[in-house]
Amino acid sequence: MPKAKKFSRFLICILIIFEAASLSLVIGVLYAMLANIMERDFRHQAEIRQVQTSMALNERLEFLLAKLHDIALNNSIRVSMMLGMRAQILNIMKSKYPFSSGAFFFVRQGGKSEFIPPLPLELSSLRSRLLNYTSYTEDSFVRFQRMENGHYIAIFYSPIKRRAEILGQAYLVYDFTSDKSFWTHLGLFTCASLLYLEKNRLRDLRNDNQELILEKPIEAYQAIVTNGKFLLPLKGFPRVYYCASTRPLEEDKMKLLALLLALCAGVFFLTLGVAFIIARRVGRPLERIANQALEISKRPISPCLDEMEVNYLEFQRLVRGFNELLGALVKAREKLRERARKKLKESEEKYRKTFEASPYSITISTLDDARFIDVNEAFCKLCGYSKEEVIGKRAVDLNLYANPKDRDVVYEIVKLEGEVTNIELVFRRKNGQAVIGLLSARRLRYNGQECMVALVTDITKQRKLQEERENLEAQLRQAQKMEAIGALAGGIAHDFRNILQAILGCSDLLALDLKEGDKGYEEVKEIQKAAQRGSELTHQLLTFSRKVRSKFRPLDINDEIRSAAKLLGRTLPKTIQIDMRLQEDIPKIEADPAQIEQVLLNLSINAKDAMPNGGKLILSTECVVLKEDLWKRSIRIRSGRYVVLGVSDTGQGIDNESMEHIFEPFYTTKGAGKGTGLGLAMVYGIVQNHRGYILCESETGKGTCFKIYMPVLEADLYDNKVFEKEIRRELRGKGETVLMVDDDRATLSIAAKGLSRFGYKVLKTHSGEEGLEIFARMRDEIDVVILDYMMPGVDGLSLLKKIRDMNPNAKVILSSGYPFGKNKVSEILGSVHGFLEKPFQIEDMLSSVREVIDQPIK
Repeated sequence: MPKAKKFSRFLICILIIFEAASLSLVIGVLYAMLANIMERDFRHQAEIRQVQTSMALNERLEFLLAKLHDIALNNSIRVSMMLGMRAQILNIMKSKYPFSSGAFFFVRQGGKSEFIPPLPLELSSLRSRLLNYTSYTEDSFVRFQRMENGHYIAIFYSPIKRRAEILGQAYLVYDFTSDKSFWTHLGLFTCASLLYLEKNRLRDLRNDNQELILEKPIEAYQAIVTNGKFLLPLKGFPRVYYCASTRPLEEDKMKLLALLLALCAGVFFLTLGVAFIIARRVGRPLERIANQALEISKRPISPCLDEMEVNYLEFQRLVRGFNELLGALVKAREKLRERARKKLKESEEKYRKTFEASPYSITISTLDDARFIDVNEAFCKLCGYSKEEVIGKRAVDLNLYANPKDRDVVYEIVKLEGEVTNIELVFRRKNGQAVIGLLSARRLRYNGQECMVALVTDITKQRKLQEERENLEAQLRQAQKMEAIGALAGGIAHDFRNILQAILGCSDLLALDLKEGDKGYEEVKEIQKAAQRGSELTHQLLTFSRKVRSKFRPLDINDEIRSAAKLLGRTLPKTIQIDMRLQEDIPKIEADPAQIEQVLLNLSINAKDAMPNGGKLILSTECVVLKEDLWKRSIRIRSGRYVVLGVSDTGQGIDNESMEHIFEPFYTTKGAGKGTGLGLAMVYGIVQNHRGYILCESETGKGTCFKIYMPVLEADLYDNKVFEKEIRRELRGKGETVLMVDDDRATLSIAAKGLSRFGYKVLKTHSGEEGLEIFARMRDEIDVVILDYMMPGVDGLSLLKKIRDMNPNAKVILSSGYPFGKNKVSEILGSVHGFLEKPFQIEDMLSSVREVIDQPIK
């Protein structure tokens, strides 16, 4: 029994805890409110100073830019430049525009590289950069650049003109770090500085010291607090931040907290004294009552308390009520005993009815020898035995456990721990049928002996449903994974095609100027071959992602196998025997013959690699009818008629880990340089594109079997559309105008050069918006438009619609390295006159342009 505590101490503790909690809450809320006000005031002051700093810097720059414009408009300088009087210009610059406070003014005569006055040593590294300033643009933002000496500069430029003639250039190099007047102004603000953002580092613009390293990038115009610094972006100056230290704010907060804590301590000790006084007044009468009650419990001769021992009226009423309660308790004790005997009898009857009526199997057995003492009707239905056959027997005698060791484990756990909960076991019925049950058991004392009560729930149906659900989830995860990998492969192929377009286009232009035998001719041809091989690789990726155009038609799979077998017979080693097991009169399928041949060749080559010492390659077909869905390796094959194509080998087999990844792109178990890892990925993409299913069964050391289920073509009607025609025409242009819009600058430049060389006038732009403006301005002069399908901003299809609105008869060729599905191809080819698939050769582009121009207007 734990040691008893005095009520007076309890009362004091309660009062102290309540007071401490109340004071903590009040102080916490008050501190939070005042700290919040202080923070808002600090932020407001920092924002005002940031605005003042921004205005000061803008005023300084406006003053300097005004002097720069004054130089550009100075008649003396313009006349001196026209007369070539360098000394006169130098005197004007030194007298009127001297170097001061970080501002350096220079002029340069047109066509000369000499600066007047000469560049100081600290700015000599800017010479080439200043010479490259050839245009002047108004910009609402001032961008600073970091020099090697740690100074930050901004460069401004203005042309010196005489009417439309440019006589020279005027330059302003503003060394922000050396501007003492500005830093003197900023020094008026306590703990303030200006920082410049370089990647994730913030450097002091005044001394180039590294102030902060940011853990994550910050957005423009975003104010942040980090490492005790409050950063505000300086408006009009990208990557420049006004920095105010939060140290004064933190010091003020600490002073406020100290004041509040001192106040809290004073109130707390005052309350503590009051609590002691109250506890003494209340505790003494209660202690007297407790002592009397303890005496009565030890000697219950006169069960009553003396009211005169307590002084307070409330406590006297408590004593009086206690005495009445004692008398009533003595009378009630006898009544309760009689009532308990009746309740016990009723409870036993209720237990028996509940035990028999329960839908769950319940048994009671002895712990020492595990014999059944009692069972209910649900148990008899579950196991198939009657009560007479079970009572007095053991589970081992009735062979109830599918694994007899399970019974021993359950009894041992109950003996040691007292209970088991929700153990899934397999039981066996009288007729031998297996039943999956969820068992819970507990130790109890029954009829004077140690027993175990066990409850078993039949979950056989739930387990079957769970297995089906897990199979469906596994199939869904596999489908989602392959779809994601397919989308990634399609995106890679699109970007790769743009790169190949530049390589192939440049090599075509080089080839136009070379003849066989010329120096570099063979190298150019090798570049063209490599680009074509890269194009084939992207085609394989697109085949996996199911984004290639397929030419479906009714197909006899046996004919394709016989044709592929002839090719394999000439290419496979003689140690590999080809065995064809083809079902005659097999139904036709709807398929692309070239892709089906690719599937056969890829699977056969993999089989050959798995049999380095020879073996047997088995090609088989059969027609099967699935009356219900078929589940294999988490793949659900829907019911229906299928032609099953089998490719089997007697090779090394595939291990379980590799089986999970064999259809992923670039996954290969072959050595370096012996495979791309795209063979089975292409097969998977082709089968999915044909609405089929592919299964792989393999056993290490015995071989592998691929089975492909292809839906039977129920009707021989097939709409075979021809998307492209090859028309050979004279490629050279006759001065026609071609507008080319493509966001890839390399493709735009190469294609424009090719068109210009063959007699076309080319208008080119890398912006859809600018292309629309050019077409609107010169629609009557443009003969054909070449549009890129995917561009930022206004894409190819949107631009096509707007061109059609301006001129419904405009001739348009669409180009893209992005793959389309069947429906998209039909939609595009129905709205344009031609289509160029990247990477395309110059000859293909010229042929398409010539063909479209020669087409009559519909």
